[in-house]
Amino acid sequence: MVRCDDARTALDGAKVGFGTAIVPKSAILQVENEGEKDIEFREIKEKALETQLAIMWRRDDSFNPLTENFLKMFIGK
Repeated sequence: MVRCDDARTALDGAKVGFGTAIVPKSAILQVENEGEKDIEFREIKEKALETQLAIMWRRDDSFNPLTENFLKMFIGK
């Protein structure tokens, strides 16, 4: 299994036979609008799918006031 943070890269991998890509429907619509014929699309109709977000930083980084406010707003730190 390979993870990537770019839907287009995942779709390119599927196109050349690297595997299967799971991407947002909006990425598929863009590829279809470009006339892509080499990829077969199947919609996942499971309503219980969800995603999670994470915030990461190096422990030794110091933050400017804007970053500190962002962290306070989203994670209470």
